[in-house]
Amino acid sequence: NGGLALAEMMLKNYSLRTAEFGDMDLGHKTLTMLGTVLKNEETAGAGSDSNLEVLNIDRPLLFSCKEEAIEHLAMGLRLNVTLRKLSMKKADLRDRGCYMLCDNLVLNGCLQELDLSSNKLTEDAGGPLATLLQNNQGIETLYLANNQLCDRGCTNLAAALCSNPQITDLDVAHNRIESDGLLQLASAIQKHGELCRLRAWGNELEPQSTAALAYACQHLKTLRDCDILCQIVDDVPNAVRKITPESYFVPGKV
Repeated sequence: NGGLALAEMMLKNYSLRTAEFGDMDLGHKTLTMLGTVLKNEETAGAGSDSNLEVLNIDRPLLFSCKEEAIEHLAMGLRLNVTLRKLSMKKADLRDRGCYMLCDNLVLNGCLQELDLSSNKLTEDAGGPLATLLQNNQGIETLYLANNQLCDRGCTNLAAALCSNPQITDLDVAHNRIESDGLLQLASAIQKHGELCRLRAWGNELEPQSTAALAYACQHLKTLRDCDILCQIVDDVPNAVRKITPESYFVPGKV
């Protein structure tokens, strides 16, 4: 009820820029209302003070596999003209929900960062995500860590990278991606030429894919941060995780 009340008040507040609702156990009704709020950002008109730019709805409590609340939220995103950053981590998002989000976000020209980490996306979600990247040139940051995109999902994303030069930050860590998918990703990185940050640790990094990724990252001048290093042991490339302060364990952080 608290989350629903907050969402209802947002309909009357046009000065709010950031809404952090993560880990608040939001229910179906609250997410449905948030979809209405996002629509309202469009219907309020260009002359209003409507400025919602950041929305965090991590870990809602949704008990329906049909994902009706996600559908309402996606329809709101389709019309929204102000939101820049959307985070939906640990939302139990499935392939159907991902399809609804991507299908509507294709028509959204303002979103720049999308975080769908730690959900239940499989290789079937790679197609809708690739379509989104191919048709929405506004998205710059895409976080998909801790899903199950596997080879087919990664291959679809890799193909889409080449047609979207705006992507500068990509996270596909811990997605059960094997050599075929990682080789396609390495090839796409070389052709893309604009990537600044890549996260791919936690996948099936075999010698061939490790060498390919290391070569691609080494020759990409714009890349400033990658969590995979290549170490040669007995003439065999081995993947080594690059340790950074953000990779340290923090209790309660996933």
